[in-house]
Amino acid sequence: MSRAVLQVFEQYQKARVTFVQTVADLSTRPQNVEALQNADVMSLLRPLLLDNVPSIQQSAALALGRLANFNDDLAEAVVGNGILPQLVYSLAEKNVGLGVLGGLADARCSGSTRRPHRLCCAPSRSTRRSWRRPS
Repeated sequence: MSRAVLQVFEQYQKARVTFVQTVADLSTRPQNVEALQNADVMSLLRPLLLDNVPSIQQSAALALGRLANFNDDLAEAVVGNGILPQLVYSLAEKNVGLGVLGGLADARCSGSTRRPHRLCCAPSRSTRRSWRRPS
């Protein structure tokens, strides 16, 4: 590829990394959550779960996990907007399982009594083996 073409792709990758890391950082502060939700950030993060750069996938999962932990409406959005199947697909296809799953671990939903969080974190029977850490 020519230098000009490579430069465009490098800029595109840097912009994706910057975006997803900034959103993950912003999602740690409760005062930012409503603005992120109004900006429809979930629909922007969703395709990044399938990005070909593992760090982008991980940061997207981290941001989504933090948002899902904020309130029940956002947790339901993760489950209801098809984000969960996309996450499971990325676990299986890209073999980045523990890294991406670590992003959603921030939601601390495995012990949650809230229904959306339980739905978000309960693996199906077909994927249960891939969710365990190797011993």
